[in-house]
Amino acid sequence: MTPPFIPSEDTTQAIAQHIEQLLIHMGEDPTREGLVRTPHRVGEAMQFLTQGYQQDPEAILRSALFEEDYRQMVVVKDIPFYSLCEHHLLPFFGKAHIAYIPNGKITGLSKIARVVDVFARRLQVQEDRNRRARIYPRSVRPQGAFRRVPCLCHRDSPVYRRRLTQARSTTRRGRGCR
Repeated sequence: MTPPFIPSEDTTQAIAQHIEQLLIHMGEDPTREGLVRTPHRVGEAMQFLTQGYQQDPEAILRSALFEEDYRQMVVVKDIPFYSLCEHHLLPFFGKAHIAYIPNGKITGLSKIARVVDVFARRLQVQEDRNRRARIYPRSVRPQGAFRRVPCLCHRDSPVYRRRLTQARSTTRRGRGCR
């Protein structure tokens, strides 16, 4: 079971101070009724959106690791993810498809989805989200693994510069298979 998210009050306050200054630099009045709690809300939201830094993907996989002499491909498709672009801190999202060929050990399918979420909750560039996401660490040691991650282009495209409202990208990565 996924533990509930509980933001750190110290971190929330530290982020809130910076957001208040940001609002001032933007020409806003952070004491205005609609903005009074905004810095605090942003502090909590940023901790939620980046909680993957505090989670251990290998521990998640090990929590449901079983000896099994199964050697056919296991595929988990359409795992939704939401992430932040490290260049603009703007969101992008999509669905991940993860496959692996076991090598004497299998892991729970729900754990694979949780690990996708761990890596999504870290800042990353949309074009390289597969390189950092080592879905199958040392504990599983599959014969082979494959990731395909299609997603909508990050929202900075329509919001910020290029207005690519329907653009999509896909990254793929494969390893192994002896």
